[in-house]
Amino acid sequence: SINNLVLNMIEPYAVYSTTSTYAVGDRVRYNYQAWECNTAITTAEAWNAAHWTALDAIQTQIDNKTLVTFRDWSS
Repeated sequence: SINNLVLNMIEPYAVYSTTSTYAVGDRVRYNYQAWECNTAITTAEAWNAAHWTALDAIQTQIDNKTLVTFRDWSS
């Protein structure tokens, strides 16, 4: 399924935790999306999208050197 494909691409990243702190540049996964911290989170907090930048799925693949194969449905 598409959810499994997306999950495999972002799997190397830890799931966002409301009990953790994050430095600028840290990457997490949240809601089937990879995110990069753009504001230091020095006190643990609930998810705040303003502190994160969504990563493009293709860029995530490149960064992780993920090999993805697609089935040829035309046959």
